[in-house]
Amino acid sequence: DAEPFYAAAYVGLANCYSELGSYALGPPEETFPKAQWAARRALEMDPSSGIAYAALARVQLFYTWEFAAAERHYRRATALDPRSTGAWGTHGGLAFYLALMNRPDEAIAETKVGLELDPLSLLTQAAAARPYYNARRYPEAIAQAKRTLEIDSTFSRAHYWLGMSYEQTARLPEAIQEFKETIKRAGPIPVYSAALGHA
Repeated sequence: DAEPFYAAAYVGLANCYSELGSYALGPPEETFPKAQWAARRALEMDPSSGIAYAALARVQLFYTWEFAAAERHYRRATALDPRSTGAWGTHGGLAFYLALMNRPDEAIAETKVGLELDPLSLLTQAAAARPYYNARRYPEAIAQAKRTLEIDSTFSRAHYWLGMSYEQTARLPEAIQEFKETIKRAGPIPVYSAALGHA
């Protein structure tokens, strides 16, 4: 309320609502429309905001399933804000999109851009394991998750991707331990509890 015309605040709001919906911490039919509204409000205030396009693309990827529009907006985001990092920054978002669309080489290349821009970002480091996981390159996913944990051994998302990769390589006791560590650090978020139950 103090800064009603500050576009970046609406981007943050959009990403918070998307995070709630993505992790089943709020009803998706409530959280994602709010995320979409906030992203569009940010773009009304600042049409040159790359991170606002990335926030809108996230809704299109996860909720409305407008995949062509999501890619278009992620591409626009990286063009407008080529130095944006983080799991939901312009490069991180595009990398996730490409991984989900089964375009692993492009996803890994985009991830590497984010790592070069911000090598100490925990979110960027942990998210960098995901394209390798999706490409079934599990040893590389494990190595990337471990690199993240060398920076911060308590970071839950790195433990999660390590657990996911261990499970796919039949290292089930280690996977279970990593999922327990994930829940210890992040709480019983449904996706993490489900991963533990599956392992």
